[in-house]
Amino acid sequence: MDKNIFESWAKFTEGEIRGRAKEGFLLINKEIINFKSYEGGIFQEIRLSDISEVVKHKNYLKIITSAGKIYTLWAVDPGRVGTLTGEKKSDDNKTRTLYSLLISLKDTKGLIEQNIIEKVKNMMEVSTRINIDMLKEVLGVESSIFYQNIFNVAAKLGLTIDGNQLNVENVSFSDFIRALNEYLDLGISNDILIDEKLSCPYCGFSLKPHMKSCTQCGTALLKDENDKKHE
Repeated sequence: MDKNIFESWAKFTEGEIRGRAKEGFLLINKEIINFKSYEGGIFQEIRLSDISEVVKHKNYLKIITSAGKIYTLWAVDPGRVGTLTGEKKSDDNKTRTLYSLLISLKDTKGLIEQNIIEKVKNMMEVSTRINIDMLKEVLGVESSIFYQNIFNVAAKLGLTIDGNQLNVENVSFSDFIRALNEYLDLGISNDILIDEKLSCPYCGFSLKPHMKSCTQCGTALLKDENDKKHE
């Protein structure tokens, strides 16, 4: 489990601010935002990979996910309580720190995701056979999780494993990276997964980019412009 890098008393509500927000404790690591209310045992978890935008208002933050959900939260000072409401007052300095941290983690997460995608793509472009141990290192997945689930990835996509080599000749890059994301819990957000899926116009089989013919039925595919120039 990742070590927490931010801890604070906080207020939290799902959606825009309406009425009284829940008070509780906020814990953040490099993967997840956790909020637990001490009023009613409410527990909320937000994966950083699901966050599409963080908006800072005067003394609170609005978090918007790629699925369109909205969460509002802000840090509070447990030693300062409003005389009329009895609620803990906001800690603006800590809220600003929280905002900077979330922006930093979100940007870093996006770079890591893009780096993984580019490396896997390069591996598939260089060879139709991928070294399984090398793939594990690129993905940064624990050995126990990786080796248990790489067979599920192969079974889902109809791939064969020969020794330490995974044959990816007959699978598109987008299908492969999505299956890795699903079974190995890479946490890659859907909006960063560029859909490069191609299919055979005759049998519908998934193809890799730049294939000259369908490996399933043998149908010749349309030639690209570079090929036409040399005819």
